[in-house]
Amino acid sequence: MAKWIQEFPAKEASIADEIGGAQGEFKPVTVEQAAKAKQQLEQAMSVLEKFIHHSGKATEEGWKSFLRWDELTEQLAAETPDLATLERCYLRFNSGAKGMEYPRFSAVRKALRQYIDLQFFATTPQFKEMYEMQLGLLSENLKKYQADPNPDDAAAIGAQLGWLAQGGQIPELVADARKSLNHPNLFLSASERFVGYGIHRKVDDVAPVRDNILGTSIHGTGRTVGELKVDLVPNLMAAQLQLVLDAVTSTNNVGYNGPVTVHSSGVTSVHGTKTLLVDPEGVRGLPATAVCDTDTTFNSINASSAIARRIGTSKAYEQKSQAEAIGSRHAEQRVARRLDEQTVDFLKDANTRLKKEVRQPLDSRGEFPEFFNISSTSDELNVIMLKANRFQLAAPDAPPTPAPQAADVAVQMHESMPTNMAEVLVGGMKLTDVKMVDILKERGTEIPEELQITPDKDPWSITFDYHRPVEVRFSKDRVEITIRGRQFTRGDTEFNDTVKISAVYTVERGEKGAKLTRDGDVNVEFIGKEKQGIRVITFKTFLHKKFTALFEPEVVGEGLKLKGRWEGAGPLQMEDLVVDEGWATIGWVMPPEKTAKKDLASSAKSLK
Repeated sequence: MAKWIQEFPAKEASIADEIGGAQGEFKPVTVEQAAKAKQQLEQAMSVLEKFIHHSGKATEEGWKSFLRWDELTEQLAAETPDLATLERCYLRFNSGAKGMEYPRFSAVRKALRQYIDLQFFATTPQFKEMYEMQLGLLSENLKKYQADPNPDDAAAIGAQLGWLAQGGQIPELVADARKSLNHPNLFLSASERFVGYGIHRKVDDVAPVRDNILGTSIHGTGRTVGELKVDLVPNLMAAQLQLVLDAVTSTNNVGYNGPVTVHSSGVTSVHGTKTLLVDPEGVRGLPATAVCDTDTTFNSINASSAIARRIGTSKAYEQKSQAEAIGSRHAEQRVARRLDEQTVDFLKDANTRLKKEVRQPLDSRGEFPEFFNISSTSDELNVIMLKANRFQLAAPDAPPTPAPQAADVAVQMHESMPTNMAEVLVGGMKLTDVKMVDILKERGTEIPEELQITPDKDPWSITFDYHRPVEVRFSKDRVEITIRGRQFTRGDTEFNDTVKISAVYTVERGEKGAKLTRDGDVNVEFIGKEKQGIRVITFKTFLHKKFTALFEPEVVGEGLKLKGRWEGAGPLQMEDLVVDEGWATIGWVMPPEKTAKKDLASSAKSLK
């Protein structure tokens, strides 16, 4: 990593010169290429149409209406398709709606994007001139970015690289540029103590015993007392969690073998393990294993006659070692089976949440992170992520501040991560005043008076811009948050203007979490409107009131609050906070008493 970072400026400078000198490498896009892309799109649409047809008439009609299917087929039948209409159809396939992540839908989305791009370039006479102009601009932007990495040049470079990729131009140089420019923009780590909190528990389980060993039918009751904990295992390809059950099972049994009845007690040491592997695809478990050792004590041996009792006693002691070995193997099978059974719900819940909260929103748009690694050491679970699609850039370098070493949860996030994610998830989305209030309520945030829905207030909405709809910038102890909208409504009035709304906060550590203090007023800027009439000024005042309420003067964090199995570990208190050079580095620690007071012993449930 260090060598990679050191070589970065030299490589970038070389690529800037190579791109500037690639004027003669232009490759025109032909109508034949566009026609082939159209054919591939029609094939993908045919497969999808058959799929939704089998879902029933109502479902088929619903899907086709949502996807603008008739408009799409009409344009494909036209001699000269209207690309603006095709773009509107594409936006439906790229909307992130549930179902768009499935292969048949994503195949149409990809094919439609490819056809629109190739059709545009094949029918643009000035394509070569545009290419040459883009190369010159890109070369200059790369040189400026090398001297001073900044979000504005990053956005310009990302857009230019994306444009070249769309047109199939200089693919090797584009790939080299992206490789040298993009570094991971999110690092996350969690300590073994924190990971274990959601799984660790004491075990106190009473269960019936039923077995058959060497012809003796055994009935009794067993009590298992012990502890289930988690050990992290070094693994570069996935986070490896080893669930370890150390316990002792005490039993009181009655065995029946013909005329002989044996009353016994037993003590079995239990060591069970279950390996869980966590990677971007989900959480999966390997078969559990167990090692048990049983020691039996005969309390009494009874029979219907003295002879039978002597024979039974002799045979019981003669087979004692063999019976204990068999009992140990049976116990191992039971422990392994129960460990497997007890993790079924955990795995199901973890994978459901991963799919719903992470995979679906990104997969449905074809925007899963370009690099996503989950790994583990013996001390911590680590996540490294790079999110930057072909029109975006990630971090220009590694974090300037080392990761907090004593933190139970540590995050190092570059400003490009929230900016790039927002572009993917909310670009072009319409947010109404009602929906905004719902979101704030879901987060448990008090609704400012200016944002509350009342009969005397006009309804309003914002439609986010497609480019950097929400942008975050980190500088020395400061964070700037910018919202860009391309369309707004107030009552029955519509404003089709690009508006930039921003606020700057000073960041410092508070008692439990971060404390953000707004620096100055909220800024509302109409882009490209040098002369502003009364209508614009009035609406600007309206937006200023709304977003001043949203961007509160002071935000005081109460620590990191969690949900689900890890809720009891929080709120975690912030111990580290460094905001500088485009990065935010934050570390939280669990209160010491959280581990000491944890006691989930239960006589009713075993490992659950």
